[in-house]
Amino acid sequence: MLKRAITDEQLINPTDDHPYFLFRVATKKGDQLVWSDVRRMVTTPPLKVQIAFNPSLVSRLENIPASQNTLQVDLALLGNPIREKGNPAYFPFILLLVDSKTGMVLNGDFLTPLPDYHSMLSSLPDVLLQKLIKLRLRPPTIKYRNPEMKIALEFLGQHLNIKVVYSPKLPVLDQILKALRKNM
Repeated sequence: MLKRAITDEQLINPTDDHPYFLFRVATKKGDQLVWSDVRRMVTTPPLKVQIAFNPSLVSRLENIPASQNTLQVDLALLGNPIREKGNPAYFPFILLLVDSKTGMVLNGDFLTPLPDYHSMLSSLPDVLLQKLIKLRLRPPTIKYRNPEMKIALEFLGQHLNIKVVYSPKLPVLDQILKALRKNM
């Protein structure tokens, strides 16, 4: 595979003109496996996030004076599975809140995708509100990288007059995540 991919990169990388991914499929012929190339389009089902939030948390955060520093937020999947008694194993997520100006980590909490991933995303507005209240922080701008946080953050932005900006490159967060993953 790799030898072919070196000479023909489109073999493994889909393009706009050719949006199919390459899969290697084994079929059994007699006692042996025979491998073949199969191209398939991969689609992602739309997220079904129902925002649940406590209006009193919005009121409490509105009473905190606005700060000057931009907040960087990321929700990142960690590669080490966790098994808690009575629950299936899962890969945890970490919710990071970082001060853009100082690079200081203001929050780094683990979130569980239980009972499912959509429920975790639906709880993000309340989780973020609670974290910001605890930190006594009402930032003028929140930058985020994980596109699946968009709904929750834009919801908060509308209710709290906070500018929400998608930014695929957040170098401070990259450094923090790299160090975190290295130590896990």
